[in-house]
Order: sequence, then structure tokens, then C-alpha cells
Amino acid sequence: MNSTFTETSPALLQAIVDHSLMNTYAARAVRDTQTGELVDFQIYVSNPAFCRHVRHTQTDLQSHTLLTLFPILNETAFFAAYRQVVETGEPFEGEQEYPGLQGHFWYQTAVKKLEDGILVNFIDITEQKEASLTLQRQAQLLDGIFNGSLNGLFALKAIRNPAKEGGVEPIIDFQIIQANQMAARITRQPVETMVGERFSLFFPGYLPSGLFQQYVRTIETGQRQEIELYYPYDEAAAWYWVGSEPFGDGVILTFLDITQRKADQLVAEQQTALLQTTLDASISSIMAMTALRNEQGQIIDFRMDKANRAVERSLGKTPAQLEGRTLLSVYPGNVESGFFALYAEAADTGKLHQATQHYTDVNGFEGWFEVSAVRHGPDKIVLTFMNVTDYKQTEALVRQQADLLQSVLDATMNTVATYQAVRDPQSGRIIDFRFTMANQAALGVIELTADELYAKILLEVSPDLVNQAVFDQYVSVVQTGLPTTLERYRQGRWFLATAVRFGKDGLLTSSIDITANKQTQLQIERLNVQLQRSNDGLGQFAAIASHDLQEPLRKIIAFGDLLLDQYAPALGEGADLLRRMQAAAGRMQTLILDLLALSQLSKNDEQLHQPVALTKLVTPTPAGVSEPAHQRTQIQQARSVAPRNGTE
Repeated sequence: MNSTFTETSPALLQAIVDHSLMNTYAARAVRDTQTGELVDFQIYVSNPAFCRHVRHTQTDLQSHTLLTLFPILNETAFFAAYRQVVETGEPFEGEQEYPGLQGHFWYQTAVKKLEDGILVNFIDITEQKEASLTLQRQAQLLDGIFNGSLNGLFALKAIRNPAKEGGVEPIIDFQIIQANQMAARITRQPVETMVGERFSLFFPGYLPSGLFQQYVRTIETGQRQEIELYYPYDEAAAWYWVGSEPFGDGVILTFLDITQRKADQLVAEQQTALLQTTLDASISSIMAMTALRNEQGQIIDFRMDKANRAVERSLGKTPAQLEGRTLLSVYPGNVESGFFALYAEAADTGKLHQATQHYTDVNGFEGWFEVSAVRHGPDKIVLTFMNVTDYKQTEALVRQQADLLQSVLDATMNTVATYQAVRDPQSGRIIDFRFTMANQAALGVIELTADELYAKILLEVSPDLVNQAVFDQYVSVVQTGLPTTLERYRQGRWFLATAVRFGKDGLLTSSIDITANKQTQLQIERLNVQLQRSNDGLGQFAAIASHDLQEPLRKIIAFGDLLLDQYAPALGEGADLLRRMQAAAGRMQTLILDLLALSQLSKNDEQLHQPVALTKLVTPTPAGVSEPAHQRTQIQQARSVAPRNGTE
């Protein structure tokens, strides 16, 4: 690239150099010889102040182009500004930032076109700029803190009454000279609206509330004042924490809405009261204790700090008799019983420990206690415990009764078992039963041990019950609560079983082996069938025999009637004999009919249960007895005989 230099007036440039008090230099435009574009500047005049500032001699400055000496100018706005001045003729004035190798500088610069070049005058304003920027940053920081505070902030200036009292102008109000956004949010007024106005305009209630007196006292004493109060005035009614700091003839007011905190505090107080009430109302005994350690850090005792009222019921002493005393001085048996070790481990490890153990000591105090110990802070534990002596005694009695019951169940010949219903998780329908108890008789029948049986379900042990009425009856007992009795055939033996609901969803069955009885019953049924067949044959025979036996009798009666009708006068006394023969034949016929009826009674049992008047049967007997028999037999006819069940 070829360069040319524009000729300038030496006298003029020399005058600038000689008289300028600022850093000054003049530079010719360096242009591209082909395009004429301005590509650099050549300094040809500079004053001593500029040489000292850039640390170059006049010779160095004149022998190099501007961008060669200061290449950073092309990376900043400097060179562009210089070229614009040359091209437009418009001067440039302003602050310029120069991030050079020797440091970061700020300059107040003035650039004017000088023929085909520039005249540059500048002064170093770095110190002033840094001070200004520092002040600006501090102001921004202060403004950020001021407006970013969660507290409401006011800067107030005292408004005094010109009428002096004792040589002092009394304060009658305060003027708002600054406020932050939180204060504006509380008052629902823009900051601009409040600044310059009286404080009482936005907070008229601060005069009767006592806040005004606090602010005045802050100025008069020069000491910070703080207060918490409920401010019931205006739209800002709430609980506030208010702090006032003296600031000249005014105060810096800081306030915070603590309504929520007050509400939380009230809730906390209520919860504390509720907790204390709950502790005192608790059935369980509760005690807070602090571990006492020796020089080696080992726990040697506990101090009883707090106890609820229930401890009197468990330990026989009131909270006042326990609080402040050491555990082992009152209850020395804690070491031997193992409770002390449990408490120490809870205090050392922080793990929850629970135990039910027997306590006894040299003072004669003893009992069973169920205890839970948990750490709630360093060397602090809370005990929750109950005196379960009565329960333990009852438990021992129940255990004895259970053992007795089990012995009775094991000694009985009946099989006894209990089950728990197994339900389908989707429908809730009973699909099986799980064994929960079985006596020795039941285990003998099933041929399993108790552990083996309790791991199985009913249909697994008795697959023959699948889709059988017996299983459905078991389900019905559990669902309806109605007991049932049934016969069940299992593996060649018959059992009579009774099933009742046991608990909420359980079943209890008791059964006895009735195989011998069942076999006897079946044998009787077979004999009855055979007897019925024999009776049927006998009945047929009796009907036939009755017909054959009655036939001669009917003929005797018929021929007797014929003889009496035709030959009675000729027979004389023979007619009476004939009538007797006919009567005997009639009785014989009645006897045959009665025997036939008797053979039919097994077919109609209802006939045996009809009332029969015995008098009716006895009355006709004497008339039908022959004379010789009548003379040998004494017949006494009853006047009244009670009816009996039977058949005539």
C-alpha cells in the first residue's frame, strides 16, 4: 500500500502545539493510493503532555502511524470516530473508554477536522470517572438494598413548629423524603406520590398509636427505638415490628408486617398449651430426662426434667416429687432391671428403644413396665411408659387358661379346628380357609404336624371339598353367622361336624367320628328294607288267606240265614244253636279282618296315633259270651275309661 501525506500549515500546527494545555496531537490522514480510502493517521505534531502520557518521543510518534503505535484504537470506537470527523467535517466531543495494555483509562476527548487530518485534544479523567462509577455503583447498591428490602423503609425529616418552646421548635409531624417499594406496597401509593408529603397524610393513626412519640424520642435521645404493636388504623391495619434510627433531624423508619408471625406465635402458644394438656391427659406416662456423664463421658445417671400427671399412676409419685431429681436416687432398681442400659443407649445412639421388663428395687417398689425411649437432643431423651403389672398378671392368667383349654382340646376325642377365611383380592369372595388351630385329634386325622398344617389351606388338605356342598356351607356360616351341623365322609370314615363363625372372618369346626354309628344305621336301613319286603309279602299272604278263610264263614252265615228263614219253626231250640253258630262265625270273620288290618298298620303309622275310646270296645263283650264261659268269668264293665292312642 502506498501512502501520501496531505500538506498542512506548519505555522498553525506549531501554534496548537505551543499553546495547548491538554494532551494534543495533530495527524494527517493516510489513504490507500488506489481507492483513496482513509486507512490510518500519521502524527506529525504533538505537545509534550501527549508524549509523556503515551511514553513516546516526538521522533517515535512521527516515524510510525497511529494504528501502528496504538492498534487498540481500531478495536474501540476511537479510530471510527476520527475517520468520521475527517469524512463528515463534524467535530466529536465526549467521554471515551480506552482499555490499553498499560491499564484502563477514561478520556474527555475533543476531535476537529484539520485539513485532511484531525486535531485531537484530550484530558485523562480516569480518576474522576472511577470515583463517579464507584459512587454510581454504591448508589445502585444502596438503591437495590433499599428497594429490595423485605422491610418497609421510610426516611423522615422532622417538621417543627416555628413557635419555640423553651428555645426548641417542637416536632409536629414528619415529612417523607424517601420510601422504598415495600413501603409503597403497604400504603398502596407510588413512591413519587409519598415523597415530600407529611407522614400523617398516609398514616393518620400513627399519632394516637404512640409511634409518633417513639420517632420524636429517637431524635431527642439519639438512640434506636424498637416496638411491636398492633396498628388498627387505616388500610394498613396489621401487627408490625417498628424500628426507628436517628438520622440528622429525622429518622430512618424500618417496619415489618409481622401479622403472620403473630398468628404463628399464637398458634404455637395454643399448640404448646394443647401439648401440655395432651401430656397431662395422656394415659401413658411421659418423662423428659437429661443424661449426666462423668469425666470420661460415660452416662452415670439421668436427671428427671419434666413429667406428666400420668407418672403418678405408674410410679406412685407426683411430677413435683420427681422433677429435678436423679433417676437412680429415686428408683435405684433401674440398673439391675436393665432399663438404665436401655436409656443410656438411646441417649448415645439416637435410636428408638422399646422394652417390656420387670422392675424391683430395695425400697420394695416393683412391677412390670412397657417403656419406649427416644433421643430428642444432645443428652436429652423422652420416655413413654406404662405400668402394665395388671396386664401382665392377666396375661399370665390368660396363658394358663389357654394352656388349660389346649390341654382340654387335645384330650377330647372330638376333632376341633379353627380357620381364617381366604378371600379373592379383587372380588372379596371367600375362596378357601387357612388353618389357625387344630387339636391333637384333628392332627391325628389329618396326619400332619401343627407347623405343617398351619402352612396349608383347607382345599389343599382336603381336595375332595372342591365344588362340594360342605365347602359352600362353611362359607355360608362365615357370611351369615348361622351355625350348621352336617355329616361329612372323608377317606373311608364318617364324621358328624358342627361349624360356627369364629371371630369376624373365621370358622370353628368340631366333629366326631360316627363311622360305627353310620355303619349300624346303614345296616338297620338294609334290615328295614328286607323287613319291608317281608311285610309286603306277608300282607299279600294275609289278604289271600283272609279271602280263603272268610269264604267258609260267609257260607256258614249265608246257609244259617237260609235255614232260619225257611225252617226256623221246625228247628225249635236248634234255631238258637244255629244263631250261635252264626255269631261265632261273625266273630271269626271280625277276627280275620282285624288281623288283616293289623298287618297293614306298618304301612300307615298315622292310624296308631288316633284316639280310641276303650269303653266302646268293652261294652259289647258280655252279650257275646256263652253261658258256661259267662258263669266262669266275672266281667266288670267300666263306667268311664280314658281314650288311648291306637286304632279300632
